Amino acid sequence: MNDGGPAFPLPCSSGSGVRYCDGMTLRQWYAGMALQGLLSSIGDVAMPNYNGTAQKALNYADALLAQESKEA
Repeated sequence: MNDGGPAFPLPCSSGSGVRYCDGMTLRQWYAGMALQGLLSSIGDVAMPNYNGTAQKALNYADALLAQESKEA
């Protein structure tokens, strides 16, 4: 699965010098951003239906990564 690699790699030190600490993947970042939009569109209701919302966010992230790989 294409996870896009690290979203925000940061240099961090180790005993042998500087290496990169990956943190979250680009797929996780895209899914989190999509999830914000999806949840904000649900509105302010007493019992919103969240079934499938996380999967939709992952689907958006996967679609974005697929599009990016086509353009590369």
